[in-house]
Amino acid sequence: MMQKSPKNLTLNTNLLYVRAGELIIGNQTHPYNGEAKIVLYGEPNDETLAYSMTVETGNKVLAIVGKV
Repeated sequence: MMQKSPKNLTLNTNLLYVRAGELIIGNQTHPYNGEAKIVLYGEPNDETLAYSMTVETGNKVLAIVGKV
């Protein structure tokens, strides 16, 4: 059986927030052999993001509350 070449993945975003879950690209039994990129965009003067009264982030965010 001929193996397929992996596809390359690119996610372009200002914000990636996984609050109650997981961000998975492959695992030990099913590895992802391609190239996976997350490209964060934002300008220095863009607005920031407040998750709560005590947690504030910048204008380019990769926030994961769980597993990566």
